[in-house]
Amino acid sequence: MREHGLQYLLAATISAGLLQIAAGWLNLHRVMRFVSKSVMTGFVNALAILIFMAQLPELIGVPRPTYPMVAAGLAIIYLFPRLTRVVPSPLVCIVVLTALARFSGMDLHTVGEMGELPRATSALDSASAAKPRYAHDHFALRHWRCGGGAT
Repeated sequence: MREHGLQYLLAATISAGLLQIAAGWLNLHRVMRFVSKSVMTGFVNALAILIFMAQLPELIGVPRPTYPMVAAGLAIIYLFPRLTRVVPSPLVCIVVLTALARFSGMDLHTVGEMGELPRATSALDSASAAKPRYAHDHFALRHWRCGGGAT
């Protein structure tokens, strides 16, 4: 996102959605039966580890109340299903910890402190589109030449 911009994120998201729709129309779910359960479990676990490791730097240099909030969040997520499965535990975690942080006045970092969002009115606004950075990006270059991007 930092390197290519919001326009490429939008294009990647739409492309991923189109690939999923095409996979559904082509009934590719039948092919998944050839992938063993252990491979699928390993893939999902590896993805969870990558997400967890990406979040660890966010826990460095934060106010002290952050650590009990993290522990409480993990406790709610993993222990709440033992009480009931009617309400998803991540939803309960979000509601409970947001209310606790909001009404207790704890000194916690917020997402708003991480930086500002772009002030552009729309990611599709052609006036805010930049010229493609790479000459080998034929689609983006053709789009830019046809008036889809600013000079």
